[in-house]
Amino acid sequence: MLDEKKFSKPLKEISNVGVALWNEHIFFEPRNVEEKKLAEGKIEIKVMDKGFFKDALIGYYEFDLTQIY
Repeated sequence: MLDEKKFSKPLKEISNVGVALWNEHIFFEPRNVEEKKLAEGKIEIKVMDKGFFKDALIGYYEFDLTQIY
């Protein structure tokens, strides 16, 4: 139930100072989920370098849902 995935739009170019700006909000609205299940949930944020044949992981952050719930 909490295995939901969302993706932002890939950026084609990054500014000459290496700053990426998405200006997007991603919302998750789990419904009818037990509080215990939410307490065990995690959010993973991955930044990927999109390649032609494969993607390379360049950044990763994970936190518990209890930090934002």
